Amino acid sequence: MRKHLRSLLLLALLPVGCQRVNDTNRDNLDTRSNLNEWAHYVIILSDARIEGKQLDIGQFKTTDDVISKIHSSDFDFIKHDSWERPFDWSVRTEGERTIVRVSSWGRNGINENGEGDDLYVEVTIVKGREPQALLRTEKGEIHKHNRPDY
Repeated sequence: MRKHLRSLLLLALLPVGCQRVNDTNRDNLDTRSNLNEWAHYVIILSDARIEGKQLDIGQFKTTDDVISKIHSSDFDFIKHDSWERPFDWSVRTEGERTIVRVSSWGRNGINENGEGDDLYVEVTIVKGREPQALLRTEKGEIHKHNRPDY
């Protein structure tokens, strides 16, 4: 009888444990999905022209700056990571390359400069070449982001 009760207790607790893991995975997957969307927008912005002049992507200091320039309701869905924190936006120039990074500080909410559980997408833009995007997962895995067909 006692053995039977332990089995029932284990079975009762099993769905709770699985749900927790699934919630964690879902948060990470949702954040990755939003970062992929940001990669799409960064790539679009890298090709954008306003009044015939190439848009200077370096003018944006935050994701809110981008959102205010674009005026699209699409951004309402990707303004924050799964933990309701705004994404971090940074732009740096290395020679001919402009590198845009959009980051989530992950579940722990601590900026670990792309380490720890931070997630980010990094788009490298070189004039005359296709932009390249890499996505870093919460596990530190780096995946190539493919440019969508628009």
